[in-house]
Amino acid sequence: MSSWRGRAADPSGISFIPVSYEEYHPDFGATLAAFKGKKVRLLDFVNHAEDTSQSSYSNPEQSITYGNPHSGFVGIGGRPLESYFWYCFQKALEAIGISVSTSSDSAQQGVPSIQVTLKSITDAQFTLQVEVQQLGSPSVTKSIAVSEPALVGAGRTEAGLSARVYKMRNAAVQAVLTDPDVAKAVTAAR
Repeated sequence: MSSWRGRAADPSGISFIPVSYEEYHPDFGATLAAFKGKKVRLLDFVNHAEDTSQSSYSNPEQSITYGNPHSGFVGIGGRPLESYFWYCFQKALEAIGISVSTSSDSAQQGVPSIQVTLKSITDAQFTLQVEVQQLGSPSVTKSIAVSEPALVGAGRTEAGLSARVYKMRNAAVQAVLTDPDVAKAVTAAR
């Protein structure tokens, strides 16, 4: 893996795969069209994943690190991971046609608030705890996990590994929104 244009992370043999908000291009086709025109308040994400660093994550074997290519040594020291995931979710929700608010006054307007806690993040599986709150309604809390098969052979390239984790971001957003309880809370809002 160290042949990836000199991107070997360090002498310990860990390889670095750059992933950035700017290179994430959400694509859901028409699968989430029912959410177009809806509004949500996206609260700050929280990172409780013990398998991450502050600004990067790895594969289960910890031989590959994923992080911001514009940040420090092997992506360490860049945008905090929870901020990175928040911006990716915002970008995905807006691509679907959902109006995303960060304003605290939107809770008064019947707009559901979504809080995401990162529970475990690797290149094999994202595990999230999602809480949807709406004024006057009980909150919905769900554990949602998405996974993607490992790449082998010729597909195990820098480009292939990057594309795989961007695909997992799409899968995470889709899994959150298609959970029946979350979908009901979001689509029932004004």
